[in-house]
Amino acid sequence: MNSKIHQNCFTEVEAAISCLVKMHLWASYTYLSQGFYFNLNDVALEGVGHFFHELAKEKHNAALLKEKNLNQALLELHGQGLPKQTPTSVNFWRATS
Repeated sequence: MNSKIHQNCFTEVEAAISCLVKMHLWASYTYLSQGFYFNLNDVALEGVGHFFHELAKEKHNAALLKEKNLNQALLELHGQGLPKQTPTSVNFWRATS
């Protein structure tokens, strides 16, 4: 009886990380829209627009960093698995490339 956990593990991890990156980008877009709103002339709060623009930049940069780290980790994993060509690793690399 074979377990399907091994086969679906990478897909589940990829989906979880993708969800995390999407949440950071969503937060970035939310802060950006709030920043534009508070920069309007008829809104009485000065400086709040700038604050939300800075938060948007931070969240966007964090999302890009997470995506970059994920890609780097995948490249390192590929480099480690390349010398050990097993049927399972070959299928894994085909699925992720």
